[in-house]
Amino acid sequence: MKIAVAFDKETENITENLSDTIYFMIYEFDGNVFTNVELVSTMEKSEFELAEILSMMEVDLLICGNMEPVTEQSFDDEGIQVFSSIYGSSDEAVFSYMTGRELKYRNSDPV
Repeated sequence: MKIAVAFDKETENITENLSDTIYFMIYEFDGNVFTNVELVSTMEKSEFELAEILSMMEVDLLICGNMEPVTEQSFDDEGIQVFSSIYGSSDEAVFSYMTGRELKYRNSDPV
């Protein structure tokens, strides 16, 4: 499994808005075992192009800050599950997801 997190390199947290994302932190797992992490530039592509790029990288899940519903649909069209409106540490968000704990939602109740 590959999980991409919209990453703010300066704060080392999840980027507040997907449209401001310059980097993704890509976490790889074999089952529940962590195998690799890599910092990847978005090359300043549009939000819609990011869905295609992450799909080509075989990303299964995106954790990010705020995004427009139409943008979320583009990730869904590429087969990428999205958790948006998330905030905090990228490492903590991935750990929470992988261990079944609640993610920190910015604008709504945890799901």
